[in-house]
Amino acid sequence: NVLAARGDARGARALFPEAAEALGETSQTFLWNTVLKAHAKAGDSAGARDWFEGMVENGIRLNSKTHGKLVESAANAGQFSEAERWIAEVAFPPSMGAASSTSGGSSSSSRSP
Repeated sequence: NVLAARGDARGARALFPEAAEALGETSQTFLWNTVLKAHAKAGDSAGARDWFEGMVENGIRLNSKTHGKLVESAANAGQFSEAERWIAEVAFPPSMGAASSTSGGSSSSSRSP
């Protein structure tokens, strides 16, 4: 979490495999969100989007912190329209017939654990 707080996305990603093995299944959302936090603090919107897509592809449960970090990453990158799209996606998930989704329509914040 120290690396994430500093915005060291590369370092957080490097430690991810070891941490994932040590923490086990119950902490996966927390762990994935921690790397997402590193991207957010660094203002790395593209890296955050890429990491988020990995979360979706791996079936990781999404939560409000997941989406908050996506908004933060876009805002810190100065990409305010992208931040607004992330906010709209949370308010109106694609399954509810919202307008376009920044993640290609593959996200769902209402996924069950």
